[in-house]
Amino acid sequence: EMLAREDESTQALLQTWAGTEAKGRAGGVKAKQGQPVPRLREADAGTHAADLAGMPSADLAQLIQDLTDQMKGAAAELQFEVAARLRDEISELKKELRQMMEATK
Repeated sequence: EMLAREDESTQALLQTWAGTEAKGRAGGVKAKQGQPVPRLREADAGTHAADLAGMPSADLAQLIQDLTDQMKGAAAELQFEVAARLRDEISELKKELRQMMEATK
């Protein structure tokens, strides 16, 4: 249930972000439905937020989508600690994206 709420929150944010982007972009961020989720090593979880400096909002939105897919995959594989770390990472990245969106208003 918590993952479902997090996914809804993420999708709402990404849709809002896509709506604020220039019309030249082709449709915003799309989920990679049906594609396998790449394996995530536990050591990799939690390392993305430190690399945000200067990241374009489009790349940040894609990273959020990718990590959300990985979080779902980790939960499906019963790797709940990894999924929880990814959830926390996604939460931080979403805050950063919201700040970027607010700054461009």
